[in-house]
Amino acid sequence: MKIFYARLTNFCVVLAAVLLVTIIFKKYQHPHHEQISVIAQSNHAGGIAVLDSQSPRVSARQGSGTASPLDCPSEQELKEFPGARVIEFAEVDGPEPGQKIRMRILETKFKYPYVRIEEVMEPLTNRVVSREEMVADHLLVTLPEGEDPVAFFNKLGSQAVSMERISTNQRLYQLQLAKNNLAALPQMLDGIRQNKLAAAISEPDFFYHVCSIPNDSLYSQQWYLWKSCNGVDGQIPSKIFFSGIDAPDAWDVRTSAASVIVAVVDSGIRYTHEDLAANMWHNPVPTYGDIYGCNAVAKNGDPMDDLGHGTFCAGIIGAAGNNRKGIAGVAWKVQLMACKNINAQGDAVTSDNITCINYACDHGAKILNCSWNSRGHAFYSASERAAFQYAHDQGVIVVASVGDGGINDDVNKDDYPTCYGFDNIVAVASTNAANELSNFSSYGATTVHLAAPGEEITSTYNASDSSYNYGYGTSFAAPQVTGTLALMKEQFPTLSYQELIAQLLAATDKILSLQGKVISGGRLNVAKALGAVEADAPTF
Repeated sequence: MKIFYARLTNFCVVLAAVLLVTIIFKKYQHPHHEQISVIAQSNHAGGIAVLDSQSPRVSARQGSGTASPLDCPSEQELKEFPGARVIEFAEVDGPEPGQKIRMRILETKFKYPYVRIEEVMEPLTNRVVSREEMVADHLLVTLPEGEDPVAFFNKLGSQAVSMERISTNQRLYQLQLAKNNLAALPQMLDGIRQNKLAAAISEPDFFYHVCSIPNDSLYSQQWYLWKSCNGVDGQIPSKIFFSGIDAPDAWDVRTSAASVIVAVVDSGIRYTHEDLAANMWHNPVPTYGDIYGCNAVAKNGDPMDDLGHGTFCAGIIGAAGNNRKGIAGVAWKVQLMACKNINAQGDAVTSDNITCINYACDHGAKILNCSWNSRGHAFYSASERAAFQYAHDQGVIVVASVGDGGINDDVNKDDYPTCYGFDNIVAVASTNAANELSNFSSYGATTVHLAAPGEEITSTYNASDSSYNYGYGTSFAAPQVTGTLALMKEQFPTLSYQELIAQLLAATDKILSLQGKVISGGRLNVAKALGAVEADAPTF
């Protein structure tokens, strides 16, 4: 009996201890289990008092495509923070059903070495809904008038190690935390709120990002890549409007399509050019000297450009970006396959077109750029149509210029390949800097899909390994769409070609001059196509 009472007493002591620990834990635990997430806190009732609606801050790369790896830095993060490494990571439930919040601490060489990154993601698609970057080991606190900073700091306990005023015109302080782990920042934010210090405005020290601008020497001439704006721009004062495709915002999400093979079916490519050589496709198993592609004109494997047209198109698609030389392509990295079907005089024949199309499809190209057309033939070639059928059946996207005849393809239906009617063919018209349909551009409300800038375009040229030129034509509008689709293919690898094309067209800038002229009613916007900028109302 004594043994029974002793065991019962011990049991009661243990039970009491467990209950006491539970009570203490519940007392200090945040009422929501995601307390180690700043994003989760901001979505709870009461939220972080300081996420002020008056602040102009925007999320870093909100909705920026594919989630970063959990236990290592992403390619983009390594560009921003060279040499960074992940020192802590976790994943908790997100603010909406089916979502997750992926949290990581990066150790970097930035002035504040510990960077906290949180991404709200959808695990099934690996798509990022929103992303925040902030300093991990300090936060910002604005004290109300009359609040003694020393008294405030003393209320925070051992979790805070210092508090330094950083503004002379407001009572703004940088509060240094004792730790840099995942729990430190949200616990301090929560503690300030829970301890009824909410009159003090506390918030993370968020990161901002400028749009990625390449250092290429001729980028200042590439107006067509810039973000659309009104007013005189300092780089080319003669222009009043700049109706470009907003590449800088897109490049903040993705600059590389390194895994995507794009076939430039054209006059060849000067594959030794300083701005193209690094991005040339290399045939892993050449059989007749076809290292960079094929030459259907000479029936050999050397697709060197003797006209300049193909080199010009290739540069628009994928001139090496940020290399301090020449121009930047829409995709800074991509695999350019040269398929030569056009001779030095600018002419091509159906059989050479077919040879190049088949070669590209058989050697892994996912997108074909065809900046040429039949110039108004009254009939189409059944054999050429079969080659485009082959590309269709392989799921290869074909981007084609509609031609410079200024005709309505809905009526004439005689520009090929744009009028073959396959759903993998994207037909591209041309606009100018003032958001107008170019006077030379063909069009069609049911046959032409979208437009892109096609006037005063600067690109690489074939005269030498360091030559550049400028030109006009739908031929040079189409490669902008090709480069965009290459970036999209890399960013959204699970999407079908139909889904990529639908997303591309839905993301165009709707402009008045294209209403009733092209299917989408809009001009290319690469940033919206990549999800870097939300699609918005028509911008007439």
